[in-house]
Amino acid sequence: MRPGHRNVPAPRATLVIRLVPPHLAVRLAHHDLVAELAIVQRFPDALGGTYLAADGLADPNSVVSAYISAARQLGARCLTDVAVTGLETSGGRVTAVQTSAGRIAAGAVVNAAGPWSAPLAGMAGVNLPVQPLRRQWLTTTGLPGLGPGFPFVIDFAQSLYGQHVRVEFLHKLRDEALYPDMQTLIAQIARDVENAKAYFESLRLTLPSLTTKKH
Repeated sequence: MRPGHRNVPAPRATLVIRLVPPHLAVRLAHHDLVAELAIVQRFPDALGGTYLAADGLADPNSVVSAYISAARQLGARCLTDVAVTGLETSGGRVTAVQTSAGRIAAGAVVNAAGPWSAPLAGMAGVNLPVQPLRRQWLTTTGLPGLGPGFPFVIDFAQSLYGQHVRVEFLHKLRDEALYPDMQTLIAQIARDVENAKAYFESLRLTLPSLTTKKH
C-alpha cells in the first residue's frame, strides 16, 4: 500500500475484501471522495474504494543506498562488483563466503539477493522457492496535476494484476543496443516511433482487417 493508497472496485459483480491490521486508519471512500482524491483520473463506474493516508512508497534503490551509507558510517566495508562464487558450511551453518575477490570468513551471512536469492541459497544446499519476474518500468517528467501527495491508485476492474495476457509481436523494429548518452537514446526512440507509425500504416493498407476498430 502507498501514500494515499486506494483500491477502486468495479460496481457490479466485484467484491474486494481487504484485511488490514485494526490499528491502521483505513477509510471506506464513497464515489465522490474517490473522485476528489484522484482528481485527474476518471472512475465513472466506481461505487467507492478504500483509502489509507498513512501508506507510503519506497524506492528500493534509495533504500539500499541508505542502508549502505549508514553501514559505512558504522564502520562496515561495502564491496561492489564482487561476485559470490560459493559458500562454505560447517555444522549446518555458513562459515565463509567465496567471492571473485577472495574468501571472506563470516560468523553470520544474510541472503539479501532479492529475486536472485534462490541460486545463492542453493550454494548452501537450501531450496528457496523464489522465482524472478521481469517487469517494465517507465519514468516520466512531472505531470500536470500530479503533485507529491497524489495517491497511488489501483483500479481492480481494469488492472492487469492476476490476469493472463497473451502478447504477439508482429514486427521487430531493431535489435537491442547500448547508447553512449541520453540524447542519442532520445533520438533513437524518436526514430523508432516514426518507424512504428510507418509500419502500422503499411499494415493498415495491406491488411485492413487487422487494424479496423471493432465497436
